[in-house]
Amino acid sequence: MEPPLSFAEAEERYQALRRRYDAGELSPEELRRRVEALSLQDSLGYRWRLEAMTGAWQRWDGAAWVTLPPPHRHAPAPPPSPRCGCGEPLDTDARFCPACGALVPARPRAPHVETGPLPRIRTPAPLNLGELAARTEKVAAIAEPSGGEQPAPPRRRGVIALVLVLAILGAAAAVAALWAWRWLKVR
Repeated sequence: MEPPLSFAEAEERYQALRRRYDAGELSPEELRRRVEALSLQDSLGYRWRLEAMTGAWQRWDGAAWVTLPPPHRHAPAPPPSPRCGCGEPLDTDARFCPACGALVPARPRAPHVETGPLPRIRTPAPLNLGELAARTEKVAAIAEPSGGEQPAPPRRRGVIALVLVLAILGAAAAVAALWAWRWLKVR
């Protein structure tokens, strides 16, 4: 059994078939049949194929072939190895160049990317209007005064406010009298 093809190997074989087709060695039907044999499956289980006439990658989405770039073209290129201004390669954690002794500038850190499964979103329960009305009535019943309890009338509130003002003024007068008595005693 032949090992599975990689995307790069499939592209190389397609280019060779396309050159033979362009040279007239293969008919359009023969090209399609041979390119169909180059289909492969990626690590996520998707089926991929090359379109015979254009060489574009297509992925089977369960209903139709969709033209997309293959996964190996999405991968970022590896970062270049760090080098000093003098051309000497540097260790990733080096502070000084081993050849010329120059200070190595700080390298920016790559941002942290969270990997792993996406969190599941909890959907709210459907709104039950009957239950909502019953809860509203319960809250209203708790908030209303029960039985004969009535809120204090406005006149009574005025009396309470007057008493508080008089108490504050009385305390202020007592403090002033103590201060005056002490001031007079010192003189």
